[in-house]
Amino acid sequence: MTFVFTLLLTIFCLGTALVLGGTAAIAFATAPQLHKALASRQAGAVFERILHVFDRVGFGGAWAAALSAAFIAVLFPHAGIRWWLETAIMVIVALAYLSLMLIVAPGVKEVAPPRDDDAEDTRTDEEKREFQQLHRIYVRLYSLNLFMATAAFVILAMPSNRLS
Repeated sequence: MTFVFTLLLTIFCLGTALVLGGTAAIAFATAPQLHKALASRQAGAVFERILHVFDRVGFGGAWAAALSAAFIAVLFPHAGIRWWLETAIMVIVALAYLSLMLIVAPGVKEVAPPRDDDAEDTRTDEEKREFQQLHRIYVRLYSLNLFMATAAFVILAMPSNRLS
């Protein structure tokens, strides 16, 4: 292994681990604990700020992984098709984060309930349904990212003769 290959592989692993670990931590630890410790609207407000930051961090990790995989595919063609698969997977993850940042999160912010638990919720039924729908999209895209990052590691761990 050359230094360049090792460096690119390390960047790929760190970016993918950031997506996988961060998404799992948010989904399985942060969200449930926030909703246990805080009132619903307060938890939602805090969690929105966490997602705002992590969507950008995850996006950066996914692009770092995608670019490093693409460089490996181009610079080391003997490494096999695995690296084109890894590139495609991490580009999909990055695009999911991009859609969260540019489309879903702003939409959620527009139709979210009031931040103060004592404030009256004056949203229309349509706005409440839209909020629930956008929330489901958020959950599905995070599930997609969790699955895709796991798939990227599974492909990486497969014997090279299967994906040459």
